[in-house]
Amino acid sequence: MASSILLIENNNLSRRNIAAFLEGCGYLVSETEDGDEALKLIKDIAFDVVITDLRLDGMVNGLDILECHKQVCPDGKSFLITAFGTDQVKERAMSLGAIYLEKPIQLNDLVNRIKSLTPA
Repeated sequence: MASSILLIENNNLSRRNIAAFLEGCGYLVSETEDGDEALKLIKDIAFDVVITDLRLDGMVNGLDILECHKQVCPDGKSFLITAFGTDQVKERAMSLGAIYLEKPIQLNDLVNRIKSLTPA
């Protein structure tokens, strides 16, 4: 069974490109641009992997998403992607068990990292 991924990215073009690439690699991808919607999805669906941007529309940011995912699915895998990271953001993401990636991300690198975290 393919791993399920929730992708949260507020840039529509980036989100669609990442989702299409991941789907082409055989993953089941759900996507949203909205942090509040992402929190609801995480609470309703046990995603194998959550990939979130740091900056999102609304009051929820990527660190909030990581915290929620960690609470709901302590063994879940997660990534924080951002073009606006700081050492503090990186440290917080990593303390929540996330892999931190700076934009622009390399899609092959992302897939290889996902593969290393999830069962075949």
